[in-house]
Amino acid sequence: MKLIRDPIHGYIEPSETQLEIISSPLFQRLRYISQTGLASHVYPGMTHNRFEHSLGVMKASGEMAVMIGRNSGLDIISPGLVQFISTLGMLHDIGHLPFSHTFELAIEMANWIYGMKLNESGRKTHVHIGLKIIEEELSKQLEKVAKETTISDPIKATKHALLNEPTTEEERLSSYIISSSIDADRSDYLLRDSYYAGVVYGLFDLERLKRTLVYKEGRVEVLEKGIPIAEEFLLGRAHMYQNVYFHSVVGMYNAILALAIANILKSEIIKIPESSTDLLSLTDFKVLNLISLTQNKFSKAILFRKGFRRDKDLELTGECARKFEKIKTDAMELISESEGSVIFHEFSDVPEQEPLSLFVSTKNGSMDIKKVSRVASSLGRLDKVILFHQEDVSPTILKSARDMIDSLRTSC
Repeated sequence: MKLIRDPIHGYIEPSETQLEIISSPLFQRLRYISQTGLASHVYPGMTHNRFEHSLGVMKASGEMAVMIGRNSGLDIISPGLVQFISTLGMLHDIGHLPFSHTFELAIEMANWIYGMKLNESGRKTHVHIGLKIIEEELSKQLEKVAKETTISDPIKATKHALLNEPTTEEERLSSYIISSSIDADRSDYLLRDSYYAGVVYGLFDLERLKRTLVYKEGRVEVLEKGIPIAEEFLLGRAHMYQNVYFHSVVGMYNAILALAIANILKSEIIKIPESSTDLLSLTDFKVLNLISLTQNKFSKAILFRKGFRRDKDLELTGECARKFEKIKTDAMELISESEGSVIFHEFSDVPEQEPLSLFVSTKNGSMDIKKVSRVASSLGRLDKVILFHQEDVSPTILKSARDMIDSLRTSC
């Protein structure tokens, strides 16, 4: 028996097969993939990585499955299925590229700004890469885990669950536990990111939350007595976005990093990995090294926080920020023409802007949480756009960028 000591969940006890996966180079690589990009430029403690987050999701997803099984009384939630779900939780981020979602933003920038035609799926790019790696390199281990379940094709079940396209009850349950409005993934990153940022915004009672979940009518719901803890979770997530993930300086440095990576992609020094061998060599360290060797303008900002400043008075939020789409093409062209001397960065709470989808199991049946919780009904999407620039940018270029932002502000 192996025990892993974790600052968020205490002891994590992987099975032999899970330990085999953890010990593989592809999983160990996640030690060198930062969880939150360059958030450490603002919150110095946020140097944690996808490796520990993945272990945390493994622990949280397995325990959620156990508690849901107890509350629901369903035969399908066997010890074998619990192991399968926790393994999917552990593997859900194995395809992440350097600096996590910042690299996915870089792919989007490369396509928008430089007219490249790179394959990308937004914030799901890492999922597609991960599924390819799982099928090619970890199928034997998944088959071992699935032996104690009724799942006949574990690779297909994994794809359906992680892409949120379930076709069976087992896949649907797995999908809800790993990726939904209240899930193991969000539970771990809210607690873990709060811990390393040194803030309390994302803290909530995970032990209580796990014990108030039930599987009903093909979805995971919250028991009526769990409304207060569900509200705590939802508020914690909103506060983390407002104060940490959407911090203007965090966004500025992640956008500079994304543009630097986009330049590397354009020059074809690195490519989006097509094999496990390609992925294995692609880490934060490699990207930082390439940037430091090839891009002096961006490397000073990324390595030393020098050379760029933001226009504090020209931030767009709410409805004004949502209108950024109208000028996005022109904004991307200006970034290209100025060679990154001015940069617009668009934050969005959830890229697909999916609405809150959470139901409460009450005596009168299932009800949308927004109908029984004032807290949930008050939460909306978060949008923000910032403008920043190189300190010695041409006044003419800077005026063009500011005029674009002003044109939106006057129309709101």
